Amino acid sequence: MLVLVTILAAVIFAMIMGLPQNIAKSALVATTTDLSTTEYANGLLTILPRAGDPFYLAGQKKKNGSEIYINVVRADNSQIWNNVAPDPDIIDAGSLYGRTIYIYQLYNCQRPDGQCCTNMTTDHTKLSKMTFYPFWPAEYRIELIDNYTHVMIGNQPVNTKQLKLRPANAIFNMCNGGYSGAWGSTPCHPLVPHYPSSEPSVTTLTCSNGNTLCARQFDGSQHINYDQYTDFNITSDFSLSVHINPTSLSSGHQIFGKGKSDTDDNYDFYTIENQLYFEWVDKDSGQMYHIMTDSPTLQTNQWTYVNVVLENGIPKIYKDGQEYSVQNGNLKFYLGDNPWDGSAPITPIPVKLRDNDNPVFIGQQDYPGFPYNFQGQISDIAIYDRALSNSDIQNNRNSCRV
Repeated sequence: MLVLVTILAAVIFAMIMGLPQNIAKSALVATTTDLSTTEYANGLLTILPRAGDPFYLAGQKKKNGSEIYINVVRADNSQIWNNVAPDPDIIDAGSLYGRTIYIYQLYNCQRPDGQCCTNMTTDHTKLSKMTFYPFWPAEYRIELIDNYTHVMIGNQPVNTKQLKLRPANAIFNMCNGGYSGAWGSTPCHPLVPHYPSSEPSVTTLTCSNGNTLCARQFDGSQHINYDQYTDFNITSDFSLSVHINPTSLSSGHQIFGKGKSDTDDNYDFYTIENQLYFEWVDKDSGQMYHIMTDSPTLQTNQWTYVNVVLENGIPKIYKDGQEYSVQNGNLKFYLGDNPWDGSAPITPIPVKLRDNDNPVFIGQQDYPGFPYNFQGQISDIAIYDRALSNSDIQNNRNSCRV
């Protein structure tokens, strides 16, 4: 006997779904969830069994009716998550009718087929406290398969292209040093952080809204690096987001970057005394350029949320939500990579970043003889493949304000 299940499929931000193929009469409506809507809790899929014959999911202890399992498939069949694993709350549960099931991709866990380890739970309260990979905006199908007949009994389309806030493409988890990405063909690529001198200590801070913020404490001799990976190569619109708490602002200190020399620099982000500084090599000319804020912005022993945003070749820097741009008159555009040589600013040209195969360095410049080590705390580094809006930046800042 095949199980007849009416499924409601949704992404976190509430979408109107269509009907499963084998259900003729049930009306489906939009639904919402009470999960956090910050970028780090984005990209979940949900299903809601409404009514039908008795069934249980593969792995459940209480077996009443037909056994089914769930697959998640991208519409273009480029990615398939077979037999989504149930969490303990589902394993011990009875009937799942009327209970929303949340499907998520586990952090720092990759299956032999290259896909993320994918689980499902009915306990939404724990999800806002977890780090997991997002389902990237695309079209998906949630398939319900009868485990005895191996016949598909539900095939629910899920369109996540309507997401208003896409998650970050790359998130560097400062709690455990892990990395979470979504650009590459293997979105759960298990990159390993390297600590060439010694591992920076971990600090957990509590934000004013109750969220926690993991940070790494850099003592001026330590740094973290990651081997080259395609997620880190930026050549078009992008945003870099990070919380910093410097204990020294003398000279220069690299926060995050992918540069090795004056001619081999994808991008680098620094503090230069109490200013914010971003440099790159032009992909066409090979010339180095940099931008720098021109008014006091940073203080020691104070947490600051900073961003670099590149949109249509126009760069901006943000400090705690305040925009610094050439248009506003508080950001200057320079030739070269020496902020101390007294050079006058130049007329801006479109920023065109040059790709390279250099590793990512956090807390130190990858340039022999000129390390420019960061001193203080760095937290929540994220890279986006788009320009964050002012409201995006403000929302990110509000989500964890120390």
